[in-house]
Amino acid sequence: MSKTNFLWCWIFYLYGKGEPKEKLVSYVLSRISKNRPANLSKGSQIKDFINVEDASNQIIKVINNDDYDGAINICSGKGLSVKNFITGIAKKIKKEIYLFFNNKNSNYIKGKITIGPNTIIGSGSIVIPKVNISKKVSIGALSLVNKNINLPSVYSNIPLKKNK
Repeated sequence: MSKTNFLWCWIFYLYGKGEPKEKLVSYVLSRISKNRPANLSKGSQIKDFINVEDASNQIIKVINNDDYDGAINICSGKGLSVKNFITGIAKKIKKEIYLFFNNKNSNYIKGKITIGPNTIIGSGSIVIPKVNISKKVSIGALSLVNKNINLPSVYSNIPLKKNK
């Protein structure tokens, strides 16, 4: 009688050959290899990076060994800041001069918010930068204002809708 095992490979932060161009390592290498600046966040995030070839070898080892069962971490086992990881890659090709950390706030949108007179914004609502809200507008609680509001009325919800 054969035993069926459950095996789940939890793959950590992959990088390497075949990586989409939008991913961190591909982005940095595409910029610095052409002597162009790579604008990055401050890089303080701690990640466990693993090269795709190393991850593949670990997965093959796990699959070919009956001693493994359940969830298995596919990782390097070393936490490293994004800044240290990327700097290490850039140093190998002598291009660290093109790394600019703390030069990108990918989680923030900058811009002015204009709110007209006699406007009420309910508790917990979010108004996205670069939005204009005209006068005499009422926004319901917990709403997301992600577009301009030009007509006085009552609005609510996510996505924002004019109430009838």
